[in-house]
Amino acid sequence: MNRTLNALTLTVAFLLFFGASAQIKGTLLIEADIPPNLVAKHFMNYNNSSASKWYKDGSEFYVSFLNQDRSYIAKYNKSGRLLVESIETDKFTPQQIEKHLDFKFGKYRVLEVLAIRDIQNDLEFYQVKVKSKSRGLVTEWYDRALEPTDSIDGAGILAKN
Repeated sequence: MNRTLNALTLTVAFLLFFGASAQIKGTLLIEADIPPNLVAKHFMNYNNSSASKWYKDGSEFYVSFLNQDRSYIAKYNKSGRLLVESIETDKFTPQQIEKHLDFKFGKYRVLEVLAIRDIQNDLEFYQVKVKSKSRGLVTEWYDRALEPTDSIDGAGILAKN
């Protein structure tokens, strides 16, 4: 239970840090302020990344970048360990999720789809933001099996917004 709560705290902090459109909130770092070990670890994980911007929040570092023409945000601890990554999927929605959205909303428009991996805690999920005529702006969560869930870990501890 304690591991799940810690995983939720880490992942929720990551998600809240980015806001509604995956824009990072925090202190933008200049090149001289980025620890060299973080840059080295980052390029070990994403050797084709480009156009990166680094941010700091407390003792954690965030980087937004492009990798193979996709937008990523990665979270590292100060020793350079990759903790969480978020990948914009260009509104590509897996078919199983589309079926659920069709059933739930009828008419809707997908605004954003993020595939999120909490590497440290072995959690994977999708965050899908949709706009429907009947319900307005809604965020839906799906677990690693692409099943709808009321929480990001499937345990029902954290209600979706």
